[in-house]
Amino acid sequence: MTLRWMVSRIALGQIAVALVCVLLWLSLAGVTAAQAALVGAGVAIVPWLVMAAGVLTRGPGTTPGGMLRAFYLGGALKFFLTAVLFAVALAFYRDQFTPLISTFVAVLAVHWAALPILSRGL
Repeated sequence: MTLRWMVSRIALGQIAVALVCVLLWLSLAGVTAAQAALVGAGVAIVPWLVMAAGVLTRGPGTTPGGMLRAFYLGGALKFFLTAVLFAVALAFYRDQFTPLISTFVAVLAVHWAALPILSRGL
């Protein structure tokens, strides 16, 4: 099991949870709530994928210090991008905060739940 394999599995899990949340909000509160849920999923998934891509582009010969720098830079970029995406999302979906934040949290939970399970194979 490789790191790329783990990243792809986590991303697929996040997308699956996002779709379930979007469909749930669609059935409970309508199209606007579903759109807010989709945006909330994007706020969780996009920064995480940007960080993962930055770390995964490091080659096998990368020094430990280089890999650590990649994680620090990726983490800072992820934090900044998440803040910017939330600001933009709230500008458009302020009245739909519950679908937006609940889907964000559900998608983020996939990442945290998957790490201990998938890391056993590394």
